[in-house]
Amino acid sequence: MVPTFNLLSNTEQQRRAIIDWFGAQSPSSARNDAQRLRSAHTGEWFLKGDVFSYWKSSPRSILWLNGIPGCGKTVLCSSIIEEVTDLCRLKQGTWLLYFFFEFTTRDKRIVSIFLRSLLSQIVIQNKEVIGPILSLYAEHHGGFQQPSDTTLLSTLRETAGDMFRLATLHLQGLQKCRTRKALQTALYELPTTLDETYARILSSIEPEYSDDAFRILNWLCIAFHPPTLEGLTEALAVDLDALKYEPMQKVQDPEDILAMCGSLVTRSGETGNVLRLSHFSVKEYLTSTRISASEQSCYHIAIPKADISLAKNCLDNVPNILLYYSALIGSTELMEKMLQLGANLDAEGGVYGTALTAATYKGDRRSVEFLLEKGASLNIISGYIGGPLKAAVAYGQIDLAKLLIARGANVNSLGGRFYTALGAATTSQEKSLDMVKCLLEAGANPTLTHYYSSPLCVAVFRGFDHVTDLLLEHDADVNEGPCLQNAVLKGDIDVIELFLARGARINRRDGPLGTPIQAAVVGGLSTLSFLIDKYHADCNWKDDEGRTALHVAAMGGSVATVRYLLDLGMNV
Repeated sequence: MVPTFNLLSNTEQQRRAIIDWFGAQSPSSARNDAQRLRSAHTGEWFLKGDVFSYWKSSPRSILWLNGIPGCGKTVLCSSIIEEVTDLCRLKQGTWLLYFFFEFTTRDKRIVSIFLRSLLSQIVIQNKEVIGPILSLYAEHHGGFQQPSDTTLLSTLRETAGDMFRLATLHLQGLQKCRTRKALQTALYELPTTLDETYARILSSIEPEYSDDAFRILNWLCIAFHPPTLEGLTEALAVDLDALKYEPMQKVQDPEDILAMCGSLVTRSGETGNVLRLSHFSVKEYLTSTRISASEQSCYHIAIPKADISLAKNCLDNVPNILLYYSALIGSTELMEKMLQLGANLDAEGGVYGTALTAATYKGDRRSVEFLLEKGASLNIISGYIGGPLKAAVAYGQIDLAKLLIARGANVNSLGGRFYTALGAATTSQEKSLDMVKCLLEAGANPTLTHYYSSPLCVAVFRGFDHVTDLLLEHDADVNEGPCLQNAVLKGDIDVIELFLARGARINRRDGPLGTPIQAAVVGGLSTLSFLIDKYHADCNWKDDEGRTALHVAAMGGSVATVRYLLDLGMNV
């Protein structure tokens, strides 16, 4: 385990550590430099004007200053910041975030610097670290790993609420402009509030899609759990008046659902197949009285009516749910009855996904064979496990795994909690070796990785030596994922030497602990000295933040480790 301080205590220590981790220089120095250039009363024509006064008093409004280079924009902006700073001190819970982009800056990391600066300012202006930022820090091993720009932006959006929502929507709209003239026109016609922006998005929905778009938004506003794209295509095929499923009404391409609703919705989930409202303010707008009195009143969602609409959809889905639970309890008689009532064999009925996955999870061969004979699909990626074969593998049902493979299950399908069937096979000691053998003989690819993990990485981490040997016999790549790092953390010298003999790159960075040498600092002095003395690992290798093994040792290693690295001549 990576040594870190207790994330749940010592708030001031948390704040300072996180600010240091972001590593952003305070923008106040640029503001102060600009203010030193300001003469008395400069810019008062604007600061005391109606335009500035209106902007300060209007929530979610935008003020865009533009001018030729050298006309004084920077000085005026610094004066605006001074003015707004005083205003924010009077309003509890209000933040002032700003950043100066300087033309002299040539740093290619400017986007990252900008995002880190804004997040640092939020930490500074709050007595306690806000949840999303604290989670970001914890998820990146308490400062050992750096977040991507995408992750920083996501955290900023989550932290700041709808503060950046309007700007995001504007940028999405501007990206559609194909000429400079179209861009210039769009800039002058930008809506000034979220309500106006959402109204414009709704008005752009094609008339023939408006009913389906309304039903999608209706579902997303009131559902307890966000639906999948595939689930919504099924829901749209239900005739709510006749309470009947109409296959001819089913949207053939789930991607069309995203196009119907535009920027009001977004996809999420591990495989991107879950649909959500793009922001909580979308629901607030759709359910408000403001939209009911506007030209877009046809999209107003009244909660009682929305509940009824959702209930009608669910009534049509009742046989599917009962089929799923009949499979869980192993009743082929009930399953037969639900199929007679129109249940869809491949519909999701619960957390495990389809009825076939549920029956496999329970290890009920009779139910599995019944569903297969009825035509249940073997290779649907559904539920948190990811399908029938992964359920059989993860829960040690080797006979069922062989049955499913014989019937055509894809041993290399991707998705679900374990991502691959081999990934599921390496999660527990019981039957793990036999299950891996079965999958490899059926053609499973041991090199498929997911984030920082591969079947070989997991086997090494869990100490499954026989599984490790078997995967290597089938050409598992020792450089796919942090395999060597995991062996170093375990202090397993035999496996380390085996991996190095098979071409593992000793100075390769992969995973949250960076290179093997950095993992060795955390793992212990004996492994560290072994890598350096015998294999000449580079202890001076630096990560993106310029940190060496000595930095890692100083943050969480032992005194003996620090002394060993200093004795090697490392520069403090």
